[in-house]
Amino acid sequence: MVTNRMDASEEWDIAVCGLNCLRCGIYQESNNKDREWQTRIGKSIFGVDADIDPETIRCGGCRSCLEIHWSENCNLRKCAEEKGHTYCFECDDFVCEKLEAFGKGRHGRTVENMKEMKELGVDAWLKKQQKKGPAVMCP
Repeated sequence: MVTNRMDASEEWDIAVCGLNCLRCGIYQESNNKDREWQTRIGKSIFGVDADIDPETIRCGGCRSCLEIHWSENCNLRKCAEEKGHTYCFECDDFVCEKLEAFGKGRHGRTVENMKEMKELGVDAWLKKQQKKGPAVMCP
């Protein structure tokens, strides 16, 4: 896991796609083992009548082992891993269709984050995010 610590109150675990895993509700609650919340989020994703095992709504972050990864079939993670990249922006095909499609959902900031990381470097980008305040990196 790549974890960058900016100061005592701000931690970052930047995923392959540019999201901060540590700000993700699934990551936070699964690591807190809040089974009620995991059931609620599962039903919101799969439908209220879905028979959800709360244990399946969990994630240890993008760089965790697949057994505790929310999206074990993440095509962005697999692609980066196959190409030996830590982040999507390191790829010659950046910005690719896969990343654009991911960014069109609820993760609209992803492509812009990656462009800025490529331009500034990850450390400088993290420092800039810290100055914006705590809500800037919501997944």
